[in-house]
Amino acid sequence: MRKRDHNIFANAASLLICGLLAGVVVAAAAFPAVAMSGLAAKAGAETFDRLPSELTVKRSPQMTYVYASDGKTLIATMYDENRRDVPLKDVSPLMQEAIIAAEDHTFRTHNGVDAKGIARAFIANNQAGTTQQGASTLTMQLVRMLIAYSATHPQDVVAATEDTNARKMREMKYALQLDKQMTKDEILERYLNIAPFGNGAYGVFAASQVYFGKHPRDLKIEEAALLAGMVKAPSAFDPTTKAGYPQAVIRRDYVIDNMVETKAITPEQAATAKAVKLKVKDKRTPTAASRRARTTGASSATTSTAGGWSRRRSAPPRTTASGGSRAAATRSSPRST
Repeated sequence: MRKRDHNIFANAASLLICGLLAGVVVAAAAFPAVAMSGLAAKAGAETFDRLPSELTVKRSPQMTYVYASDGKTLIATMYDENRRDVPLKDVSPLMQEAIIAAEDHTFRTHNGVDAKGIARAFIANNQAGTTQQGASTLTMQLVRMLIAYSATHPQDVVAATEDTNARKMREMKYALQLDKQMTKDEILERYLNIAPFGNGAYGVFAASQVYFGKHPRDLKIEEAALLAGMVKAPSAFDPTTKAGYPQAVIRRDYVIDNMVETKAITPEQAATAKAVKLKVKDKRTPTAASRRARTTGASSATTSTAGGWSRRRSAPPRTTASGGSRAAATRSSPRST
């Protein structure tokens, strides 16, 4: 068979398979319980048998601030992950649009799974012979991170990120479910608060602080585009390293161009933003040793309240140099709404 004929048959086969795959996804959106159960059996019945019927959504680890009894003097900051959840209203609209432009153009219109995106990625990857494009929506990415955070066994964390058909089917199943249970703004808020941004920064609040020393509500176009671009590969696009800096600038400009495509900004705004020289604060997260050194050292019990506040009672109270005692109060970062 001539090469040209072979290519025609290969492309035809790709289109046929792609059409079938897209049809399955669309059917899954309309009849998730039936369609996805069939896909589950093909992708790996054993894997799906271990999955709960519903996705467990747990709150990610938060920072805790320890204050003196005056409620103003900060004594220590403690955390497993440098993260502070913020409501979407406290995140710059530019940051919201930047993450959509970087990761999922059709986020506002699909139902958790982008059938056209899956079809497009299938064709591109089949022609390239390797994985060149992904088809994970923001909702599917959020599912992946939520599964990892709710895992009770190390192997479950590995399974949440492994490159298998079973993982993709699992993400699609839960993404369809999540899209029905949450609004688009709720999904976007949860995504921005859980995503890793490198250098120990988890969530958009910590990332804004680490790289720009500001609140996420104050991010400019070029700053929002940089952070949005880092989510895909925080280490590769790390602007604080010599190797990562030029890649971060390229990725930032790519996101800015995408923001024009999604009509989030104008071409004139994009040109101005890309002309700005990238400068980052590189406010690194304190090491575990330095965090321990900053704590009071008093043993205590903490009781959380519904508003995200906690009060720490020292036992015994810490004695100051003047001979007085001072009890410490802690408050966790605000809960997201």
